[in-house]
Formats: sequence, structure tokens, C-alpha cells
Amino acid sequence: METKTCKGDSLRPPVQCKHSVEKKTMTNPTTVIEIYPDTTEVRDKKLLNDLNGAVEDAKTARLFNITSSALATFCIILVFIFLRYPLTNY
Repeated sequence: METKTCKGDSLRPPVQCKHSVEKKTMTNPTTVIEIYPDTTEVRDKKLLNDLNGAVEDAKTARLFNITSSALATFCIILVFIFLRYPLTNY
């Protein structure tokens, strides 16, 4: 079988072309990093059968949701009031 050589001048020895060289593949080992959150959620406590903790966290989340919804509604109402009655008359 013939060896393939690249074209070159006659002073240099023949060099094999890149396509005829056997390819070597390197595999890098994978690293698994497990990240544990600082806080647990309600479903995590429920899965761990900590029902009292899950109920307490659910009540806290419900309170935060109601408070943020009320605050957002209040801010939207204020925007509409100030758009309807600008402060330029005072």
C-alpha cells in the first residue's frame, strides 16, 4: 500500500498528510458538583414528611404573596390617580 505524502521540495523528506494520521481523541473525565440550597422549599419538607414545617412555610409564602399583591394594586391605583389628577394645580 502506498503512503500518501504532501507536495514539497526535494530537499525535505516526505511528510505524511494530516488525513492519513490516525486521530487520537482525548476524553476528559466529567466532574459532578452537587449544590445544596441554603433554604428548603415547601415541597422539600413535604417529601421529607415534615408536614408541620411545610404548613408553616406555606403560610409564610401565602402572607408574602398577599402582601405583594396588595402593594402592587395600591401602586397601580396611585399611578392612575396621579395621571387623572396631576399635581400642577397645587
